[in-house]
Amino acid sequence: MNRSQKIIKIISIVATLGLSLPIAAYAQDADSARHDHPGMGRKMMHADPAAHMDKLKAELKITPDQESAWQSFANTVKQQSESMKAWRKTAQNTPQTAPDRMDRQVELMKQREAGMEAVAKAMRQFYAVLTPEQKAVLDKRANRHHG
Repeated sequence: MNRSQKIIKIISIVATLGLSLPIAAYAQDADSARHDHPGMGRKMMHADPAAHMDKLKAELKITPDQESAWQSFANTVKQQSESMKAWRKTAQNTPQTAPDRMDRQVELMKQREAGMEAVAKAMRQFYAVLTPEQKAVLDKRANRHHG
């Protein structure tokens, strides 16, 4: 599998599970939601990512024995989200030439790839401790977001 295919696969895994929403929601603040994403609804941009993750946890009915794996997964998602938010804040406050902007976009893609790989790894570890019923719930949720 080449690098592009790997990136697409990782992004697909996270996006299909609806995790792009909490990541995006953590990463957005009110100003960037108004200016950078005019076509996206305010409801999506201002969704409470912690509530989204809490809902996922409730749907999966995480047991005390699974709590550690859940926390590891949720913390990885949160860390990635916070990293994206910090990057956006820095980018918004830094005037750039067109080549500089392109270089920053390349750097962002590298950071996002590393972050998505971390989330995918945490997802695999979390998924491994789920019961068949919980896996079915998570798989159904993934399919709902993919179509």
